[in-house]
Amino acid sequence: MPVDTYQSVEFMIDQFLAWEGITPSGTAPERADALTKLNLAYQDFLRGTYLDERGEQFFHNWSFLHETEADLEFALDTREKDLPNDFMGIIEDIVFMYDAGGSSKSGADLTRISAHQMLTKIRDNNTSGIPTEWCIRLKSSAVGTGSVYQLLVNPAPDVAMKVYIRYRFKPPALADSSSQYPVGPIGSADCIVQIAKAREERTRGQTEGPEWREARRLLDALVRLDKDVVPEAQEQESLSEAETGMSV
Repeated sequence: MPVDTYQSVEFMIDQFLAWEGITPSGTAPERADALTKLNLAYQDFLRGTYLDERGEQFFHNWSFLHETEADLEFALDTREKDLPNDFMGIIEDIVFMYDAGGSSKSGADLTRISAHQMLTKIRDNNTSGIPTEWCIRLKSSAVGTGSVYQLLVNPAPDVAMKVYIRYRFKPPALADSSSQYPVGPIGSADCIVQIAKAREERTRGQTEGPEWREARRLLDALVRLDKDVVPEAQEQESLSEAETGMSV
């Protein structure tokens, strides 16, 4: 089980460096590299994917992220729209409004499909009209700049549209500090460090090695704890890895 204390980001870096065999506290470049790896693990942790009793993957809506919500409204006149850099996932169904002969239509008329299905349809039949399908796609992901997500619709709109999204935004990135702590319950720091170890383990050729299994165990334990403490926390089916970039 996770430990029963909170840990600072500075201490998390020390833990990860010790696992890599770097002591006592590493050089400035070594600490910066460790911090980058911890921030990637932090994003995996915040996404909260876990396996239920049947082995199916779900996305856990952490109770501590309920306050990190925002509303977004924009006009859409092209097939694709980049979402804000702090976008982490939608909370409610996206609402699409457009004018078609004087009548307004909502998102109930649009069907959500996978990013792969969307890109295949665009490739095979790149047309315009009143959109009937939508998806959220991971456009790019890079160390240091984070992930960029896109909203895609099909066909490309030939009507004036407005889009309303309620989304969850990412908490600030971790910084090398003795006074900063990752958001989340007691044990979050240990879980994040363990996910960083699992990610590093994968780069060394082990896809589901001992570090990955321990990261899975810690994350599942925290998910169960969060569900017990906050019964109203709801789960929804996870986006696919292609859409989220989830790596743990």
